[in-house]
Amino acid sequence: MFTLNVCLAIIVCALYWMIYYIMLEFNPLKLFSVNTCGFLSYAQVLCTFQVSLAFTVVSIHRLCLIAYPTKLFFKTKRWATICVLSQWCVGVVLSLPILIDQSSCTTVKWKRIYTLILVVIIPSLSHVIINSIIVKYVRASSLRVRPEIRATQISMINPTNQNQPRAQHQTKISRRDVHLLRHMIFMFFIFVGGWMPIYVMTVVMACAIGAASISENIHRQKRDNFGCDAFVTSCGSKGACCDVHDQCYKEHGCTWASWLYTDSLVASIEQSILSMEASKLLAEKFNLASAAVIADSLQQAKKIRDQMVACRQCNNDAMSCVVNLNPGPSTCCTAKTCGQPRTN
Repeated sequence: MFTLNVCLAIIVCALYWMIYYIMLEFNPLKLFSVNTCGFLSYAQVLCTFQVSLAFTVVSIHRLCLIAYPTKLFFKTKRWATICVLSQWCVGVVLSLPILIDQSSCTTVKWKRIYTLILVVIIPSLSHVIINSIIVKYVRASSLRVRPEIRATQISMINPTNQNQPRAQHQTKISRRDVHLLRHMIFMFFIFVGGWMPIYVMTVVMACAIGAASISENIHRQKRDNFGCDAFVTSCGSKGACCDVHDQCYKEHGCTWASWLYTDSLVASIEQSILSMEASKLLAEKFNLASAAVIADSLQQAKKIRDQMVACRQCNNDAMSCVVNLNPGPSTCCTAKTCGQPRTN
């Protein structure tokens, strides 16, 4: 049952990330909308954390079997059910802080640190502690058998001696010591080497952008919803770069999610446009009623493509301004209105 639980946790995690990347490729605006990104952030932490918890529960179960070998309760389905249900409940509860303050889709620094501790550090330390206790129990068992080694050697001379099985038990315990040590080290590196780089990088990236994270800058300045404030301080020497950026965004109806547009995303839309144009010509050739529907979809796709290209250009111009120019503080700074929304 514990093995099935681990497999289930991995499958749920894989399904989440598959859905995430499909949405990122085909519908990024929906993925990063305020209505959905909060739930997706919670689901991301929950699904990933369940994998770590599933392995931790297996270690706890193994510890109970070794520490209390005579208690049949730890070998029952009831015990397994309690462990599995507790794992999923703990994961649901400990992931709830991710839902705090979902006013924007940007993950604040404290949430990234919390995720790192929750998904990586706590399970890793748990594995080290639990497996160390297991090794301690096994070593203690080995030491209790060692005084009978001499009796075992005598039994090799006298085959009728009944202590020979204890010698075999001693050999098995020694091999188990080595196996458990290797298992402990292997599982530790699986957790640290597999999960830590991803979440450490998110924390580093959050700390690298100025003294505060992206979302903290946006929340503090409350200047717009376009994302430029995350990189540029309004009252700094480059604040006016965001004035141009905001005006460009207003003209094209962009949102801060346009910072996530990639060349591959634009190329996929271009490919869709080509396919729809071919379908439109075919429908018109045979006078199909669907020609009008295809034409409308084609027009919408071209509109989305043009908007994405324009918004990406706005971002590139803003970054070029930040790198090469020092136009001075923002107009909201000189007018002392940076604490008020400017996009209404």
